Amino acid sequence: MLAPNISLLLLGIACAFGKAYDLTKPLKPKGPLGVTLDYSLATAWPEPRDPKDNKVFRNWVWTSHLQFKNPVSEITDGQLWKIARDAWDEAQIDRDQYGLSDYSKPSAMTILAWGNEIILASSQKGRSSFTYEYKNTPVRETLELCQIVWREDGPGDGKTDKKHRTEGKCGELMAAHLYYSEDATITLAERNARVGTVVEKRKNLENTDPCGDPKNQGHLGL
Repeated sequence: MLAPNISLLLLGIACAFGKAYDLTKPLKPKGPLGVTLDYSLATAWPEPRDPKDNKVFRNWVWTSHLQFKNPVSEITDGQLWKIARDAWDEAQIDRDQYGLSDYSKPSAMTILAWGNEIILASSQKGRSSFTYEYKNTPVRETLELCQIVWREDGPGDGKTDKKHRTEGKCGELMAAHLYYSEDATITLAERNARVGTVVEKRKNLENTDPCGDPKNQGHLGL
């Protein structure tokens, strides 16, 4: 009975790569939130890839950075959750306009709100981990400190490291990367930001707390 299972697996791989997509140029986002494919990540990281090659492995993230005249403290938690869900929908619309299959579909969308700004970022889909493989970023440095704490003070007994449970691909970390790429002068911890993530489970979106200990983060609902 092993052969039929292998055949189905090969069929699934063929379906993943069989659909032709078009990355010859970045496309404008179609939704009001401006959620769009991180084109440089998909075509040039960890190394440049031919935009016309539909058979290579790529890394996929969808993001947007919004700025408002008024502080986002005026936006309720419920409204932020709605924005996150709308951002998820916009990411699917953007995938469609590139002709991408579900192989590129991220599992989550994170919203990060502080001051008069909002960052929206999906989880990363792909083989490589941008968080761990792109060196010298504040996000990676923070995770490495967490690994040290885990090893020295946690269940690691001074011997075992503990990497991030999603290999650093969650939406919260992608949002943090975008934040630090545009403002490295003030840490996120000082921003007292609100953060929440919607995750697709069994074709339905669920509101979830951010990664880490909710007691130490301004997650939506507190």
